[in-house]
Amino acid sequence: MHSKLKLAVLTIVCVVLSVDARSQARTQDAALIAHRNAIEQELESVAIIKRKVMVPMRDGKRMQADIYRPKDESKKYPTIFSRTPYNFNYWDIDLGAPRDMSAALDAVKHGYAYVEMNERGRYFSEGDYDILGTPLTDSDDELDWMTALPWSNGKVGLIGCSSTAEWQLNVASRGNKALTTIIPESYGAGVGRVGPFYEQGNWFRGGAVQMLFTTWLYDAGLQTNDAKPSFPPNTSQQVLVDAAK
Repeated sequence: MHSKLKLAVLTIVCVVLSVDARSQARTQDAALIAHRNAIEQELESVAIIKRKVMVPMRDGKRMQADIYRPKDESKKYPTIFSRTPYNFNYWDIDLGAPRDMSAALDAVKHGYAYVEMNERGRYFSEGDYDILGTPLTDSDDELDWMTALPWSNGKVGLIGCSSTAEWQLNVASRGNKALTTIIPESYGAGVGRVGPFYEQGNWFRGGAVQMLFTTWLYDAGLQTNDAKPSFPPNTSQQVLVDAAK
């Protein structure tokens, strides 16, 4: 076959395959978007939702929180609290739809308030990021703020994985009267022997430094401004919610 004809045939095949792949992706995205929207709609039907609430710490810096609680305001509720350096934004920007809000929905349906908050210096939270969320006084300020809300029964439980779990151990050591439960999932990752690998924390494998977490610290720490938009202190809650999209 002539080389130009071969190229034309290959081009047509590639275009057809590409169009087919895109159409399949669109079909899958459409189903996922519908599923996510259904969860969000159910959440809205059972919960009072407050997003991008800016919570002041003792030094004046404000941490951003999303709050979900049952609509029955005649009762007071315990709180499930997840404070994290990771992105919990309610909007999945790549998908153009809500993220999976199942955890908040399950909590509210079981009679809990559910609060998510970013650590200092992460995403919409103000201040400078330091791994594991120092200063530890932030935890006291956050628990005290939460339990002073009119719908709170004064009890808080923590849940989360990885860094969100390791922080819980620090909080438990402080003895805040509101803290009743911690569920630290997979904290201290990479400790011990898994198959042929023997790791000493996240930092060494067989005595050699693992570059994975060196680069993670660089991305999460030194480059924290990539995940920390700056807004004037008087920015309205609605503007922050809109900016999250």
